[in-house]
Amino acid sequence: MLPGFFTKDVRATMNEKHRTFTAQSGMEHEFTCYRLGGPFPRTGGICIYTYRHPRGHLSGFMVHVLAIHPAENLHDCIATYDKTCVMRECCNSVYILKCRNAEERNAIHRDLRSAYPTPC
Repeated sequence: MLPGFFTKDVRATMNEKHRTFTAQSGMEHEFTCYRLGGPFPRTGGICIYTYRHPRGHLSGFMVHVLAIHPAENLHDCIATYDKTCVMRECCNSVYILKCRNAEERNAIHRDLRSAYPTPC
């Protein structure tokens, strides 16, 4: 397993609605899980494209981070994002953290990118 590639919170149920992603600084951010087809909120925030799959019998999910993007409008960003790379990597879910403040959003984005190397 690559360091920082998988989320540290792996004790999720099959109905996972939230997941905590820990940034390089140690700050924990709770993201809401969405199906790849949405619908997505029309607010600022950060989206994490992932490949999520069951770990085994009642062991929760393993999440592979594929891409991390900040957005002023999550709905528009996800709708217009070129998904060629993430679809090639089998993207099947999106985690969203709502954050209206652009400065805070960019700082969290940089911190998360340092913690999770992404192929896309």
